[in-house]
Amino acid sequence: MMSFFGGLDIGPLSTAEERATPQCPPPGFDFPFGDDDKLRLVILESLRLAPAVYETVFLLPEESSVADYAGLGPKRFPAGCPVMLSYVNTAFDPAIWGNTARDFDPYGHAAELDGPQARFNGFNGVGPRGQRACPGRGLAMAIMLHMLNAIDPHERVFAS
Repeated sequence: MMSFFGGLDIGPLSTAEERATPQCPPPGFDFPFGDDDKLRLVILESLRLAPAVYETVFLLPEESSVADYAGLGPKRFPAGCPVMLSYVNTAFDPAIWGNTARDFDPYGHAAELDGPQARFNGFNGVGPRGQRACPGRGLAMAIMLHMLNAIDPHERVFAS
């Protein structure tokens, strides 16, 4: 059975994830151990390209419409209508991430990943904003940073 993801012919469904998303971080990447600011960007960029959660549901706060709904023409949606929001589609959108949308580039995407103007929509919010932002974001980041920095430098061997 062939499957299509984001318009890409990805072959058997069982290989969809590995074919549709790059390996994060890529083999041979030089981790910035000891530099928490850079390491935070590496974690966020990894989550952008390989999200733990692929979508979320959003209830429209007011009536909305789209010019072309699934190729069927214009469609209006009432307030309160549930809408599926795709983290994957926004993670690879060149309108947000530029021509390097599919590249692992934590430092090049820094402004979009973290800070007041962040556009990364992981943790169920956009950047640090959003009423539904994950309450565990800070704890998850702290755990990841401490865990990565605690790995013995002589044992830092990552799969390639």
